[in-house]
Amino acid sequence: MATPGSSSSKGLSVAIVHFGEDIPGDDGYVPLRYGRLAQQLTADGADVVRISPNFSHFRRTHRPVRDSHSDEGRHHLVPASGYKGSYDLSRIRFFADLVRGAASYLRAHRSSLDVVLFGVPPPGAASAFRRAVGNDVRLVGDVRDLWPEAFAVGRKWAMPPARGIGKMLSQELRLADAVTAVTPPMLDWASSFRGQRLCVPIGLQPLRLDAARLPSPCSALQVCFLSNHSHGYDFGPVLDAWETYCHRFDLDDGKPLLTFVGCEPADASQRSRAQAMESVEFLGRVAPDEVAAILNGADVGIAPSTKEWETSLGNKIFDYLAAGLYCVHSIDRSATLEIDVNGLGEHCERSESAWGEVFGRLHEDLGQTRAERQHRIATADRLFGRPVTTEAFLSALTGTKVYEPSGL
Repeated sequence: MATPGSSSSKGLSVAIVHFGEDIPGDDGYVPLRYGRLAQQLTADGADVVRISPNFSHFRRTHRPVRDSHSDEGRHHLVPASGYKGSYDLSRIRFFADLVRGAASYLRAHRSSLDVVLFGVPPPGAASAFRRAVGNDVRLVGDVRDLWPEAFAVGRKWAMPPARGIGKMLSQELRLADAVTAVTPPMLDWASSFRGQRLCVPIGLQPLRLDAARLPSPCSALQVCFLSNHSHGYDFGPVLDAWETYCHRFDLDDGKPLLTFVGCEPADASQRSRAQAMESVEFLGRVAPDEVAAILNGADVGIAPSTKEWETSLGNKIFDYLAAGLYCVHSIDRSATLEIDVNGLGEHCERSESAWGEVFGRLHEDLGQTRAERQHRIATADRLFGRPVTTEAFLSALTGTKVYEPSGL
């Protein structure tokens, strides 16, 4: 086991429990928050096991139940029932299966563990894992998303029970030794927690630009929205402003383009309108390892968040930053401080006029925006790259104070 109070990961025995990320072996695999952390810790000499369900959250399919090894350490798959939608009753069984299976593994291996990091977290995870490992193993809860409240956006019937469950989850985190969160508003969700609290950004892996895929110098603005879901985003003002912007150009000469990658607007009227626009395209869901090539061809990444979703700073934002896209968003300013003040993006009010002003200004400054792309990639790596996020997580995993956030 690692020496108490040490910030080094060498010799540290870490279990990472999470249900929403892909794992090595999945088609088109690209490591995300926990995959990158596991990869870095393993490279630095830690003993890491990732505990995941055998049901894939993104693909809605089951993986074969077998343990494996990769450069992220060991992988233990927990048998879990599947589900089709976020509000299926079967998803409750899925969470119960995951928590039960993970707790069983942790109980059997508690004597060799230093710390357990569990993500999101699922209901009942903190209490089940504390019972499984006792008080000698450090427990860290990572608030990756403010759910289930966030996923009840647009579903009035679901909001009251979602808020109730969210409140219980925030109280349950008191059983952890430390709480990490992606943004300050998310960390405030666990405000009653009196242990170590740290903001740890999602993090990123810088993208190597492919000159052949970059926007043509004669093209107009190339904008992208990337996500596996679009609830919590309002595209009405964006489409209004985009249509006005596009009317300023001959679409056969320097065509502007708004690309939806992964999903379409959740609102039916907005979706129909977007589908009818010549300057909008829909690529549908793509494999994770294909995303980088698509982002190469964009200038700007957007996140027109609704009020209910404004504290979420998810993977899409950091995919934009990793590719050097200029990020325009309606996210709470306290969650995007580092992004906005370092020239990586800006906040946009939720109105047609505000989005129109941004599109017009970006068009006028397009040459400079494109010229500064590599600089934005380097800046994003300095602020949110693996060294930063790994050191931040190590502060929580080892109980040290070696990492001090610089604005998040």
